[in-house]
Order: sequence, then structure tokens, then C-alpha cells
Amino acid sequence: MKSATSAASSAAARKKPSSGNRLLVVMMAVGTAAFLWLSFWPTNKQIGELQEQLRTNSEQLQEALLLPAKLDRQRDEVQRTTRFVAAWRQATGDSTASVFAAISHAIGQQGAVTTQFVPEPSVQRGYLRETTVRIACQGTLEQIFAALQSLEALPFTLWVDELRLLPDRDDQAKLKCEMKLVIFAEKSKLSD
Repeated sequence: MKSATSAASSAAARKKPSSGNRLLVVMMAVGTAAFLWLSFWPTNKQIGELQEQLRTNSEQLQEALLLPAKLDRQRDEVQRTTRFVAAWRQATGDSTASVFAAISHAIGQQGAVTTQFVPEPSVQRGYLRETTVRIACQGTLEQIFAALQSLEALPFTLWVDELRLLPDRDDQAKLKCEMKLVIFAEKSKLSD
């Protein structure tokens, strides 16, 4: 009996699928393709786009979280700049004469003797006025060095554009210092 049942089931297995079964397989394949084409792939693409947008939004959020610290640094920089500009304005005084007086005093207080002080015409540079002055002084190496340090310590902006040290012909213990200083101030501060 067993062999009759197994022979019947083998014969049924060898039977060709009916046209109804083929139609069912084709319908399932078409349904799967339609599902993939119309639903799965577009949804998967949308998920990828949303993930990219989420990454972008996350990066923007991280940058936004850093803004308070950046603002604090900028605020500190503005305060330092404001203090510097206020000190600079106060130091330059109201005229060229006060700046020249401060330079002459800085050289003289160190024991060096000013032998020449020749201002050149000022040049406008945007909001700044650039004034050049040629100075010659005499003194020992220590006095000249101390005078240069005093000039450097002045509270306004100046550049030493040229500097020459020469031995004094009359006194070998002294040097002659020739320099060209460039002074920067606001247009309104250095009035001619």
C-alpha cells in the first residue's frame, strides 16, 4: 500500500502544471514587479533623500550650537579693538604738533640730542593719514638704543621706515642716528 501511494504521488509530481497555476505564477511575478517598481524603489529612494536631508540638518544644528561661542569671541574681539582705537585716539592727541612733541620728548629724555627734525607732507590712505618725519640725533649707543625703545613704547602707531647708525666725526664715543618715521593717525587728528 505504501508503494501505491508513493507511486500515485510521484505520478502527480510528474504531471505538468495546469494553465491556472501558470497564470498564478505570472500574476505573482507581475505583482512583485509592480510592487518593486511602484512602491519599494520609490520609497527606498525617498528614504535615502530623507537620510541625506537629516545628515545636512544635523550638520547645520552642530554649527548652530557653536554660534554662541563664536559670538562671544567676536564680541571680545570688538571690545579689544574698541579699547585699542580709544587708546590710540587719546594718544595721538588733536594735532601733529602733539605727536611730534611726544617723539621729540621720547628721544630727549634718554640723553640723545635731536639735531634734525624734518616733517614731510602727509599722504591720505583711506581713513588714515600717513605723516613721515626725518629725524637725526646724536648720543652714545646706549642713549640711541634707549631712545628707540622709548619711541617703540609710545602709545600711537608709528613705523621706523629707515634707520642708519653712523660714527660721529667729531666724537668717536658717540653715534649719529638718522631715521625716517612714519606716523599713522585718523584724518581729522593730524591737521596741517
